[in-house]
Amino acid sequence: MQGFSESALILIGNELLEGRTGDQNLRNLSKILLSYGVPVSQCRIVRDDVQAVSRTLTDIATPHILLVTTGGLGPTDDDLTLSSVARASSVPVKRDSRAVDMIRNSYSKLGREMPDSALKQADIPLGAIPVSNPRGIAPGVVLNLPSFSVICVPGVPAEAEALLPVCLETAGCASNSQSTGTSYVRTWGIPENSLFDRFSSEASAAGIELGFLPTIGRVDIRIKGDEEQEFSRMICRSLGDHCYGLAQTGSL
Repeated sequence: MQGFSESALILIGNELLEGRTGDQNLRNLSKILLSYGVPVSQCRIVRDDVQAVSRTLTDIATPHILLVTTGGLGPTDDDLTLSSVARASSVPVKRDSRAVDMIRNSYSKLGREMPDSALKQADIPLGAIPVSNPRGIAPGVVLNLPSFSVICVPGVPAEAEALLPVCLETAGCASNSQSTGTSYVRTWGIPENSLFDRFSSEASAAGIELGFLPTIGRVDIRIKGDEEQEFSRMICRSLGDHCYGLAQTGSL
């Protein structure tokens, strides 16, 4: 298994920067990454440009961080993610026979004739592993290198969400979704600073990390750590009627 301690999301697309499309991938993919033990530590939005994407990848990349890109895997000239990854990793792009078969099979299942232009989606960095897309055409791509690892998924949220778990397992990550180590206590009627004063010292002594997420009239307390469920129940008991809910990551 790869020794990833965190991940970074790189959202690629001019439409995001121009406001023509709203992002849905940060929330959805962050939950999946957290359930695999590689929480997102940063996110960047980058335009469709080989130099910009490759520079972003090399800027973030370290051996302990998993890079995940969304967007730019289609068959058109502005789909530049894979050539950008190849540039950042100093490897050539090569047509992959496994990816060709995946694309042909996808068109066959849809009962459609495959255009020649679709095979551009099979041109992936040398040494990368294609992953079949259950919701679309473009395969996901996993590239593990000594210097960094990157997963590339399409920008369409349904496709990205379906592909990412399989890509993570291909990259060597194992799901720990049964225990994410994060719970949320939902409270009302008590200010954020009062909650901090009440629980921060005890949390620190127990090795628990607290976060306070205020909105109008209520505060959600984020609890992270090995014993987060027990600590969450303690907070609920202490707050009584001021606690109206308890949730774990994935159920929010």
